[in-house]
Amino acid sequence: INIITRLHSMARDEKQQLQQYEIKTVVNSALLTLNDDKTFDTAIIKLSFERSQNLVMIDPIQLEQVIINLLTNAFDAVKDSPKPAILVRCIHSKDYVQLYVEDSGSGIDKALSEKIFDPFFSTKKRGQNLGLGLSISYNIIKSFAGKLSVTNTENNHQQSTGASFCIQLPQITTGKSTHSLS
Repeated sequence: INIITRLHSMARDEKQQLQQYEIKTVVNSALLTLNDDKTFDTAIIKLSFERSQNLVMIDPIQLEQVIINLLTNAFDAVKDSPKPAILVRCIHSKDYVQLYVEDSGSGIDKALSEKIFDPFFSTKKRGQNLGLGLSISYNIIKSFAGKLSVTNTENNHQQSTGASFCIQLPQITTGKSTHSLS
């Protein structure tokens, strides 16, 4: 109900109610939601948080939906991998908190990475999805004064080994955001 209400208000372009929130709590909630996914049982999921405090100004339900979307895509990417692994890591860079969702799949073709956030774009078979998940996720993160991007991870031999999605959000220090949310 909360998800539908939030999507409905986004469609009407209503003002968001952003709040200070710990990003690790949102990640744990997303993982709990996906606990019944069959790939969840076969993929190795690792969490890495550089700091104990990772505060950002967000709508936690919307950020959870973004993380669920990224994790679901990662599960799809590793389902046929010989060593299915997903890494969710959080680091801090200057005034930002960066949350990465990385998989051990085949990566994203460079030509496709330029279109991946476009509405109705999908690499999945026709009828499997609408191709809106990453577009909606991109806009949600943008509404938090953040950025959603994608690159391929590389191993020691400089060969593509998977996709790496990065959510970059302004971090909060001493109870205040370091960036304007206008």
